Amino acid sequence: MKVRKTFAFTVAEKRLAISAISADLKISSNDTQQLLIEVELEGDEDKIQGYAPKIRRTDEEIEVELEYWDIPKVLLLKPRREPKVLSATISIPSVDSVSFSAVGGDISAAGIRCQGASSSSTVSGDIVLTRVQADSVVAKSAAGDVSVTEVTVNSTLRVSTVSGDVIAEKVSFTNGAFETVAGDIRINFAEPRFKLLELKTVSGDVAVKSPSLPPCRVEYSSLTGTVRVGGQRFKGSQGSWSSTPNPTALIKVSTVSGLVNIESQNQQDFDPKAQAIVELLQAERITKEQARELLAVLGYSEAEIEKLLHHIK
Repeated sequence: MKVRKTFAFTVAEKRLAISAISADLKISSNDTQQLLIEVELEGDEDKIQGYAPKIRRTDEEIEVELEYWDIPKVLLLKPRREPKVLSATISIPSVDSVSFSAVGGDISAAGIRCQGASSSSTVSGDIVLTRVQADSVVAKSAAGDVSVTEVTVNSTLRVSTVSGDVIAEKVSFTNGAFETVAGDIRINFAEPRFKLLELKTVSGDVAVKSPSLPPCRVEYSSLTGTVRVGGQRFKGSQGSWSSTPNPTALIKVSTVSGLVNIESQNQQDFDPKAQAIVELLQAERITKEQARELLAVLGYSEAEIEKLLHHIK
């Protein structure tokens, strides 16, 4: 039989950790001090009636174990997991840091905000994070896909999978690391304020799109793959390239056979000559009119020049 049961726990701890085995986890947040859990159970009626999550508390952390093995008193018998937790809908209170883990289940979290770290991990399930704000975010799966959308991170965003795909939409971070072995990586920036962007893949492809990019240095390594940064193309080699003499951001690219393509809507982001002119203007070594004339010589239209110089007084 299948039954739903609801549990509520008052949380005063700063850290919250929730784990499951095969159950799918759907997580949201609330403005109270209550941890609310609704589970869908399958099994014998007596086992379901006796079910409750296992809770472990310390002064700083509360750990919630949704699924666990029933160890029989007779050692020859195999451990049983009964009743089975099919899924769990969880509403968490405000805490400093959160951790969600599963073995075969999916993890979906939306609207999570915490001052510290947010961590999500699963072995064969998918991970979907939406509208998450934290100081640092980690999302990793072995065989599943990992998707992060509208995720804002003060420091580090780390996303990894082995055979699944990595998708990041409207993300913002200072340091970002995206890694996969056989899957693809796709990143669309909302606010490209990063200082470090690391992209690693073996056979998967990588596509990065952004409305603009900071002045950057690119360090690339490829065996048989191809790395494209704007109009620059690097194949079967390793080395570095800078879009400007004074980069403020670093992009590290490593692939064996994949295709890596980094694009900006402002292609002048990849033009070292245009960036050099901007830097001369910022250093007040040339006037804005002289900068306009030099950019026009390089082939930039009036609209492109205005877009490039509008923020400089």
